[in-house]
Amino acid sequence: MAARLALSDLSRDLGEVARGLPAWRRGEPDEAARETLEYAGSALFRRPPTAWAWTGRTRSGEPAAALPLTASQAIAFRSAPHARALVGALAGAAEAGASVTALRLEEWRGLACLAAPGMDAELFAITFADALGDAWRIACDAVNGRAAAGSPERVRPVHAQAVGGRRNSALPAYSSVSRAA
Repeated sequence: MAARLALSDLSRDLGEVARGLPAWRRGEPDEAARETLEYAGSALFRRPPTAWAWTGRTRSGEPAAALPLTASQAIAFRSAPHARALVGALAGAAEAGASVTALRLEEWRGLACLAAPGMDAELFAITFADALGDAWRIACDAVNGRAAAGSPERVRPVHAQAVGGRRNSALPAYSSVSRAA
């Protein structure tokens, strides 16, 4: 689980951190991605705050980004760091070409997942970092060569009554970008 990660991992390359996890080595990169995001959720409160994201595509081919906050935290929108990460992801997706009216917040393995039709995932890695600003440490990466996240029966829209645990497949994608504060 996420307990295998340490504070020092936050300054390392996100893909490298995930590839070092037992889940990745046993052929479950989607689980490794989930573990990194779960750990990164606590890093939103550190100084400097760190936001990790995994980009990919839904089963229907839409670009998506799994975020370091739970679906419940996205719904509550109470904690300033969680809200800032979500707003940064929304702004980053819009700047990366996503159709603003088609953006959807979904749930992936209990985490918030932004479905962003029209978004360029490589550009999102940069615009997400720009939206959060220089005070944040940002890393965006992909789980390559796996089935995409999100089919209507496996990734659910985030609603107050629809939070909770269906599992989904991995989030593959395009790019890897990191910025340390």
